[in-house]
Amino acid sequence: MAEQILVEICAGRECRRRGALDLLAQVERLYAGRGDVRVVDAGCRHYCEDGPVAVVGGQVILRATLAAVTATISAVSEAGGADDGVAVAGEGISRR
Repeated sequence: MAEQILVEICAGRECRRRGALDLLAQVERLYAGRGDVRVVDAGCRHYCEDGPVAVVGGQVILRATLAAVTATISAVSEAGGADDGVAVAGEGISRR
């Protein structure tokens, strides 16, 4: 079995204000029943001004959207697992 991809959606106050809980629900629905993806809510990632924040297999997504999260899950899956420290962005902002 392939390594499970961990998807963490920040549930901090500012990310919640920016739609993190809706994003979390969308990702959970999309990947429900799949053993290769685990979706969890997470604590603050300290990128509050760029929320919502998601971390997929170690890759940080700022201003995360469903499209950015699913694309990153696919990329991590194709690469064979986590790639800690690489930052990607949902709307063109990238930080390491």
